[in-house]
Amino acid sequence: MPRPFHLVCRDGPSLAALEACFAPAAGSAHWHREGLRRCLLDSADRRLRDAGQLLVHDLGGDDDTGTLTLCDREGQQLVAPTAGCRPQCRPAALADARLRTTVAAVLRPRALLAVRRWEVERCQRPWLNEDEKIIGDLVLERHTWPDGALVTVTARPRRGYRREFVAALAAVFEALDARPLTLAPDGLLDERLTGEWDRPLPPPALSSEAPAGAAIASRLAYFRAVMRANEAGIRADLDIEFLHDFRVALRRARSLVQAFEDILGDVAALKEGFAWLSSETSPLRDLDVWLDALEDGEARVTPRLEAHLRTRRRREQARLARLLGGRHYQRLQDDWATWLEQLAARETDAPALRKLVDKAIRRRHRRLCRRRHEHGRVLPPAALHEIRKDAKKLRYLLDAFASLYPRKRAGRVTKALKRLQTIAGAICDRWAHASLLIVWRDAATDDALGALFAAELEHLALPAELDLDAPENAALARALDGLCGPDGLDSLRRLCDKGRR
Repeated sequence: MPRPFHLVCRDGPSLAALEACFAPAAGSAHWHREGLRRCLLDSADRRLRDAGQLLVHDLGGDDDTGTLTLCDREGQQLVAPTAGCRPQCRPAALADARLRTTVAAVLRPRALLAVRRWEVERCQRPWLNEDEKIIGDLVLERHTWPDGALVTVTARPRRGYRREFVAALAAVFEALDARPLTLAPDGLLDERLTGEWDRPLPPPALSSEAPAGAAIASRLAYFRAVMRANEAGIRADLDIEFLHDFRVALRRARSLVQAFEDILGDVAALKEGFAWLSSETSPLRDLDVWLDALEDGEARVTPRLEAHLRTRRRREQARLARLLGGRHYQRLQDDWATWLEQLAARETDAPALRKLVDKAIRRRHRRLCRRRHEHGRVLPPAALHEIRKDAKKLRYLLDAFASLYPRKRAGRVTKALKRLQTIAGAICDRWAHASLLIVWRDAATDDALGALFAAELEHLALPAELDLDAPENAALARALDGLCGPDGLDSLRRLCDKGRR
């Protein structure tokens, strides 16, 4: 299908004035006028838009159904518009199979949210040539939102008639006080409007000589802002990734505070608050991971146990929603904000930022290697869990200060850390499920339910220790050796000692 082309009109003329501009070239077709409420659907972390896709929901009249249109940022339709749709919270709930498949491939497991909303007054008509044949469609739209308006013209040629259609409109386009757009009007509005689910922008890149206190404060402030941006999604239970992103930001903040504790002053209260919040959010995340594995077919349980998991999850989600609105949590956030302001303004005697971060990275890597080697070739589950946490903390340091290092060298270490996290994560998740079952079994007052938990524990058949020489653990052994062996040590040495700009 030929690509449409778009213009934005300066000074926002009325649609009637635009219709008059095209009147001399108009054929016998009439303008069709309508008013719409339009919203742009995406996940909170803008996965669709980052993939170059815009999912638009047009709602007309008083009905709550409308038309879903998936297009690229230039306005080319990727899937035929689907009528009679309501904005869905889950991609899997979309009625049209092709639309569902296309969107789910990008968003899984994220929910669809209305990330932008505005009003549209639209008039459109097919464009006829002298032989009364439709050669294209012309769409005039006035987009309005509480503090602004935008008027656009979109010409959609029919297949095989692009040149004729453009020639028919050339004189009008030349006379219009308008400028061409390189993207669709909805893409332009996405960039201009703010929305309820907008995430904070990452802080700017750092230089090696930046003041350490201010640099660390900027990263911690960003992690705090990400957590706050996810609170509404957690309370509304829109999808499990809101809690995941919240916890990742919390862990990143904890890692930085722990890594630079010696220059940050008194952080005891902050560390205690972080530990409390991490503990309070863990049960729901463990249940989310388990249920997500069931939905993906990666795990299987009896129907009664699955029902129990979903009941437990509803309770945990309601409890966490209350916690996020409670005084303890709000006091933690307020104290954190005050502490950050003081840190950013305080002069420290810390060395240059790059030297300080190098030291923290080397220290984290030594701790990871020491924990790995103290257990030899046999790892208890608790040791693997701690190794995984050490790998995460090292990766968070690298991510937070990536601008200080050559991308290729930092990427080599980060890739090895991601590989270990993925492999160890799959193992640790099963142990986390077993830990939940043990707690529930020991606390069960219903003998039948206790027997159910015991049977599932037996079904998991988890070994007491992990033998790294066993064939089933070969990938884990390679990932550990890649980080803690000669290659891993050489990569860290090159990054921190010889990777200076």
